[in-house]
Amino acid sequence: MNKRIFVVVPVLNEEDHIECLLKWLVETLPIGAKAYIVDGGSTDKTVSIIKKWQEKYPDKIELLQNPNKYVPFAINMVIRRVNPQDEDIIIRLDAHTHYANDYFEKILLAFEESGSDIVGGPQRKKGLTPWQKAIAKATQSPFGIGDSAIHFNYEGPTDTVYLGAWKGKVFRAIGLFDESLPCNEDEEFHYRAKNAGLKIYQTPEIKAFYLPRKNLPTLFKQYFRYGYYKPEVIFCKTKRGHARHLVPALFVAYLVALPVLVLWHWGFALPLLVYLLLDVAFAFKYADSIKEALRIMAVYPVLHIAYGSGFWLGLWRLVRCWLKIN
Repeated sequence: MNKRIFVVVPVLNEEDHIECLLKWLVETLPIGAKAYIVDGGSTDKTVSIIKKWQEKYPDKIELLQNPNKYVPFAINMVIRRVNPQDEDIIIRLDAHTHYANDYFEKILLAFEESGSDIVGGPQRKKGLTPWQKAIAKATQSPFGIGDSAIHFNYEGPTDTVYLGAWKGKVFRAIGLFDESLPCNEDEEFHYRAKNAGLKIYQTPEIKAFYLPRKNLPTLFKQYFRYGYYKPEVIFCKTKRGHARHLVPALFVAYLVALPVLVLWHWGFALPLLVYLLLDVAFAFKYADSIKEALRIMAVYPVLHIAYGSGFWLGLWRLVRCWLKIN
C-alpha cells in the first residue's frame, strides 16, 4: 500500500492569514496529499475564503466543521475520517505560521533519515509589525520562555516538537489527542508517545515561522491560557514538570506578597530589582533599536505575569475539583 499524506489545519477567525496559507498549500502539497481545513466556528470571512479555494482545488483542500472549537477535536476528527495506516503521515499546520517551500519535503526526509515516529522543527518566530517583532524576540529569549529545545535550533531526540508530523502507527499505539485539554494537548500527546517507546525528533531543517500576537492584551490572554491548563498537564496527565513551568507562578506569588514583605524589610525588594535589571539587559541584547528594546522590556513581564497568574488559577481549579470529589 502506498504511503498517504494528510494535512490537518485547525482554524478559527483567521481571515488575515488563511489565504496566504491556502496559496502555499496548493503550491507545495506533495502529489496525492490532501489538506483538511477544520474550522472551529469562525465569525469572520475565514470560511468563505476556504470555500472559494476548495471549489477551485477540490482534490487538495477540504473544509470540515468542528462544533467543539478546540484543536484536539479538530485533529481527532481528521484522524477518524482518514483512518491512517501505520506508514501514513499526518501533518499538523497552523494558520498563524509561515512555512518554507520545502517544508513537506524536509518532513519526509526527517522521517527517513532519523527513523522516528514523530518529527518537527523548532518554533521560529517572526513579526510583521513593531509589536509583533518585539514579542517574537522576547519569546525566543531564555529570559522570556526558558530553555525548552522547541524554541531553539536544536537537532536530535526531544520531548515535543512545534506542530508536528506523525506516522499513522502513533495513533494506533497511544490513541488520539486528549479532548479534555483545550490547550497544551501536544505536550500531553507527545508525553504518552515517549512513554510508549516512540521516537520524537526535532530538526531545524524543518522551517516554520510563527507570527506572534499583535499587541500586549492578546499576548496576555494567550499566555494566561497556557498557564491555566499547565497544572492539569503536570499534575493530572504527565506527572512531570520543569522549573521553567513553576518560575512564573513563583514570581507572581512574590509580587503579590511584596507590598507586605517590604514593610518587614526593604531587602525583599532586591529580587524585583534583579528582575528589572535582567529585563533591561535581555531587552537590549535582542533589540535593534532603543524603541524596540522598550517594547521588549514591556513584553517580558506580560509573559511572566500572564502565565504565572494563569497557573495559580488553574491550580486552584484542580484543588476545587479534588475537594468536590473527596
